[in-house]
Amino acid sequence: MRYAVLTGTRELPRLKLAAAPGSRLHELLQGMRNATLHEDLGTWSLDAPTGAQLAELFNAGVAIDAFDFPETLSSLHQPIIHDIGRGRIEVYPRLADPTDVAFDLGEEATFDTRRGAFLAPAGAVSDWPIGMLPATLRAAQKESTGSTRVLEAPEAETAPEIARIPNPTTPEEAAYNASVAPGIEGYEREIDILTAAVGDVPDWFGMDPYPYQRIGALCIAAGGRRLLADAPGLGKSVQAILAGVLLGARRWIVVCPPVAQSNWAAEIERCRVPENLHPEAGIAVIRPGRKVPELPRTGMVIVTDSLLAAPSRRRLLEDLQAQSADLLIYDEAHRAKNWESQRARTMRELAVTAKDRLVLTGTPMMSNPADLPSILAIAGRLKSTFSSRTAFMGRYTRSYDIHVGNQTIQKIIPAKKHLGELGDTLREKVWVRRTKDQVLPDLPEKTHSTMIVDVPPTEYRKAAREVREKIADYLRERTRELGAPPSEKELRAWCSDQMGCVSQLRRAAGLAKIPAAAEHVAEWVESTSHEEDGTTVYDRPLIVWGIHQVVMDALDEHLDKLGVPHAVINGKTSMAQRDRIKDDYQAGKIAVILANIVAAGVAITLTRGSDALFVETEWLPDLISQAEDRQHRIGQKRTVMVTTMVAPGTLDHTIQRVLRKNIEVLDAVIGGTGHRVAVHDQDMNSLAIGDVMWELAEPLLRKCEKAAARRGELVPA
Repeated sequence: MRYAVLTGTRELPRLKLAAAPGSRLHELLQGMRNATLHEDLGTWSLDAPTGAQLAELFNAGVAIDAFDFPETLSSLHQPIIHDIGRGRIEVYPRLADPTDVAFDLGEEATFDTRRGAFLAPAGAVSDWPIGMLPATLRAAQKESTGSTRVLEAPEAETAPEIARIPNPTTPEEAAYNASVAPGIEGYEREIDILTAAVGDVPDWFGMDPYPYQRIGALCIAAGGRRLLADAPGLGKSVQAILAGVLLGARRWIVVCPPVAQSNWAAEIERCRVPENLHPEAGIAVIRPGRKVPELPRTGMVIVTDSLLAAPSRRRLLEDLQAQSADLLIYDEAHRAKNWESQRARTMRELAVTAKDRLVLTGTPMMSNPADLPSILAIAGRLKSTFSSRTAFMGRYTRSYDIHVGNQTIQKIIPAKKHLGELGDTLREKVWVRRTKDQVLPDLPEKTHSTMIVDVPPTEYRKAAREVREKIADYLRERTRELGAPPSEKELRAWCSDQMGCVSQLRRAAGLAKIPAAAEHVAEWVESTSHEEDGTTVYDRPLIVWGIHQVVMDALDEHLDKLGVPHAVINGKTSMAQRDRIKDDYQAGKIAVILANIVAAGVAITLTRGSDALFVETEWLPDLISQAEDRQHRIGQKRTVMVTTMVAPGTLDHTIQRVLRKNIEVLDAVIGGTGHRVAVHDQDMNSLAIGDVMWELAEPLLRKCEKAAARRGELVPA
C-alpha cells in the first residue's frame, strides 16, 4: 500500500503522490485530466480529485493520508461556502462532483475557472444543512425563520410517517403498512396476511432472520416490493435469499460486485438453500479470468455486473438470458443508475428474461430522481408504476444547460413540487426501506479502552535521529542556495510535506510495541481457549489491527516464535485466501487474525469474536470505525471490546489527538458519528500533528541561524 498526501487548501485540496513510469498507477494518472506530472521531482499532483478518482486510486493500492490537513477526507466531500457579500456566495466543490454541486445550486450559478468556485446568489443554499453555511448566513437564516435547523446524521433518520391502512385485506395493503415497520409488534395482522400468501421462514432455513428481515422478505415475496433499499449494514442479502425461497424460485441468477461473490455463495449455502431446493442443485460462481463453469439447471449462478457488461463476454450474457431464470437478484444496483451506461443496458437486457427480479441497494438515489429509472426498470417497476422513463423524467425532473469552464453540461434537476409525490409512490408501491436506528435497537454496544505499554526507546530514538539528519541536510543545502538559512515560514512549509519522515516515525512506534503486543496476544490465546476432545476451541478469537507491512510482518514473526496460531489478511492476501481465513475464523478454527486496517476493513464479517486490539491506528476515524465494525454488525451477540495499544514517548498520543480533531469535524458537519478515540482529553499532552516535524526541525534551524550570525550572514526575520 502506498500513500498519497493530501495538501493544498481547504477550498482547493490537492493530492501529491509518486508513481513509477510504466506502472499501472502512472497510466491511471495519465488518464486523469486534473493530474499533473512534475518530471523534475518525479511526482504527480491531482487537483480537487473527485470521489470516483479516489476510488480508482484506492483500487490501485493508494491510501490517502490526510494527517496534516485541517479537515478529514470525509468532510471534504462536502462543498465549502464563502459569503462574499451583497447577497452573493462562492461555493468550492472540493472533492464533490462539480456537476452535482451545480445541480444543487440551481440555474443561476456560474463557474469561475480561475478561482475554481461557483458564484451564486445566497438564496441558492437556503435549503442546505445549517452546518454547511457560514456564520453570516446561519444568522440570517435564523433571523428569517426564527429557528436554526439541525443537521442530523443519516443513520438517525426515522421511519417516514405514512397513513396506515386500518384493516388491510390484501398482501399489497399489508406490505404497504409493513414496509417501514421496525419489527413484528403491532403488525401481526399484516404478517398473517403475508404469510398466508407465500408461507413463512421454513424450518430448514439455515439462519434465524431478525424480525425486520422476515418482514422485508415477506413484503418482497407476497407484497410485490421489488426494491430492497434498507440502509447499508442491515443484511439485505439474507432478506433476498429468504424472499427467493418464499417465491419458490428454482433457477437463480445473482449479480453483484466482484468483492461480494464469495459472500453471496457463503450466505446461500449457510441458508441451506441448494440442498433443500433440489438434490442436484448447485452454485456456479463465474469469476473474471477463469473458465465459465457449467451452468446448473437448478440452483444459483453468481456473476459480476462488470463481467456481464464487457463486450467480449456477450456470449455469457446470452447464455444467462437463455436460462430464463426464475429470479434475478441484483446487489448494489446503484452501480447501474446511469441509464445510458453499458452496465445499465446489460442489466436491463438480462432482467427482462427473468420471471422475477429483486434489486438491492442502500443508496437508490443520491440526490436526483434521474438516478431511479434504470434501477426501477431492472426491478420491473418502472412501466407498471410510472408508465415509462419519459413519463417519469417529465414529471419528476427538468433539464437545463450549465457552463463549467469550457464545457457545456446538460443538468437534470428535480421538479421539486413533485418530489413528495414521488416519495409517497415509492413507499406505497415499490420499495422496502428501513434504517439501523429503526430496526437494530438490540445490537450489542461497542466499548473502547487503552492499553498503555512501556517500550524500549532505542529504535524510536534511532528513527527520530535519522529524521533530524534529513532536516539538517535540507538546512545545509538551502543555506548554500540562499546564502543564508531559510525562514521559519519556509522550513515549516517544507516540514508539512515530509510525510515520509512522519511515516518513518509511525513505523518505529509500531515496531517498538511488537514484543509487548506479541506477549499480550499469546497470553490472550492461552487464557481464552481450551481443549475439547483433543481439539483446541477458541472461545474468544482476537483480531489484531495494524497499518504498516513491516510492523505486521514483525508481529507475525514473533507469534510464530511463540507458537501462537494465527492468520494474516493484508494487501497480499488473495481473495480465495481471505475467504478461507474468514470461514475458518467464523468456524472457530483460528485464534488470531493479524489484519491490515485498509485491506481487511471492508466487505468481510468476523462476528465470531468480539475482541479487537489496535497495535497501530489510522489518522482517519472512518477507517478505524469500518475496521471495528467487522465485528460490530448483524450476528454479533456480545459487546465488542476495542483496545488501543499506546506507547508513551512516541507518535501514538499525537495520532489519538488528530483522531479527536477529525471526529469533531465530522460531528460538526454530519451530526453524531459514533466514532471514538482511546486516549482521553486529560492524556492528550503531545503537540498537534502539524508540529511533529517542526518540533524536530526548530532546534536545528536555530543552530543554523547562530552559525550564520557568527559568519556575518543575513538571517531572515
